[in-house]
Amino acid sequence: TLMNVLPLDRTDNFLQGVRIAQEALSSGCSLLIYPEGTRSITGELQEFRSGLGLLSYEAQVPIIPAYIKGSYQALPKGQNFPRPSSISVSFGSPIRPTANDILKSGNAHQKYRKIASQVRDAIITLQSQAKTDLSNNQ
Repeated sequence: TLMNVLPLDRTDNFLQGVRIAQEALSSGCSLLIYPEGTRSITGELQEFRSGLGLLSYEAQVPIIPAYIKGSYQALPKGQNFPRPSSISVSFGSPIRPTANDILKSGNAHQKYRKIASQVRDAIITLQSQAKTDLSNNQ
C-alpha cells in the first residue's frame, strides 16, 4: 500500500493474479507490467508472455509500450544493489486489443500471443529509435 504496488505471483495462482489485475484496471488504475516474466541475464529483450495480451484483451484496455534504456546496466540480474547509471524511458503509441487484425486471429490464446508480440515489436522499434537518436547526437 505504501508504494502503491500490486505484486502478483505469476507461478502459484496465475488466474487469481489476473482477476486482481482486472479489478485494478476496471477501477481505473493503470498497471505497469514487465511482460518478459523475469529479468534478462544478458540485457537483451526476451520473448513476451501472453498474460499481457490476456489482460489487455479481456479488460479491453490499451497497452502503452515503453522502452526502458539503461536498466540492465543499473541493476543486472544477480546484483542486489543498483549501480549509478543513466536511465531513460521512451513511450510508443497505444496498442488496442480490439484492432481488427487482432480480432481476426484464431483462438483466444493466439489473440493474447498476437497482442504480446505487437507490444514487443513496438518496443523493438522504440529501442531502434533510441539507438538512432544516440548516434545522431554524437
